[in-house]
Amino acid sequence: MKTLYLQAEVLTPLVIAGAAPRSSDVLAEGLRPPSLRGAMRWWFRAMMGSIVGAHDNYKTLRSLEGRVFGSTNQSSSIRLRTCLDKGAKDTAYLCMNDQRAKKFGAPKDYNKIQKPGIAPNGQVIIYLESQSHTEFALALCSLWLTAMLGGVGNRSRRGFGSLALSPKGSSTVRVTQHLNLDFSYPDKPLKDIAEFLESNLKQIYSFFKHYAPAVSPVAPKFFVLSKTQAKLWLIEPRDRFWTSWQEAMNELRDNFYRFYKTSFNLSAIGSANPRFASPLIIQIKRVALTRYFGVLLAFDHSWYNQQWWSSWKQLEKFLNKLLPAYEYQEVMLP
Repeated sequence: MKTLYLQAEVLTPLVIAGAAPRSSDVLAEGLRPPSLRGAMRWWFRAMMGSIVGAHDNYKTLRSLEGRVFGSTNQSSSIRLRTCLDKGAKDTAYLCMNDQRAKKFGAPKDYNKIQKPGIAPNGQVIIYLESQSHTEFALALCSLWLTAMLGGVGNRSRRGFGSLALSPKGSSTVRVTQHLNLDFSYPDKPLKDIAEFLESNLKQIYSFFKHYAPAVSPVAPKFFVLSKTQAKLWLIEPRDRFWTSWQEAMNELRDNFYRFYKTSFNLSAIGSANPRFASPLIIQIKRVALTRYFGVLLAFDHSWYNQQWWSSWKQLEKFLNKLLPAYEYQEVMLP
């Protein structure tokens, strides 16, 4: 049994629930393995779905996912454990850190839309164990996608639950180097960060494609991470990084997310009834202390009966409205 471990630093408030969802003691259990495993499965499906799609009525995808993470018919080939090493409880304002009360001119009491969470700078230790080298590599790639592009927990599509991973121990470092995966964003301009992501995503795509059978993918009806069905951009203020996660989230909320909705007279991007997850992920990442940038990932959802922009590919035209106050860089997906 091979065991690797990584340290995860909480970058933005981590809003999670324990075995007792109504409990406010978020530190009792910390980041539970089922929550992290669920996020990893989602990103595995997004990447593998770009390769096998809906082949054989999704049976091919479910079989490949089951070999790594388990299913009702087979056990998981990996074991995932977590441990909250350091953490403080904090209040997370779920409307992208909007703390305004209605009496101060806000359209509603945003400060009442809140939940307890683990504050930034918290530390979680993640252990991965497996006897299978192939499935182990795919699980590690899924963890990379979770941390580098997404987040974990409540409101992870709106900036919360961002993690920064650091491989720990000589064996863990050797494995990540052998897989040619880098878990640290380079402290460089957006163009270089985009090239860094493209290189790692290309490597991850090759692992997934090698693992998949040779099939002709049928277009799936879910979000997949491919250049034909998604767009990925990095964004920051012109000629600088944001100096804190709060500054990044506040500006992305007002100057991007809400500005976009107002421009197109949208009440929401996504649906609560019927339930449909937002096709737009807004995340916040860090290259160094006090140096943050945004990640914008938009998925094709033409197969769904409601549209939130005339074409998801045209979101770049809206980004041009933010110039010259902001700059953005597209990341070419595999």
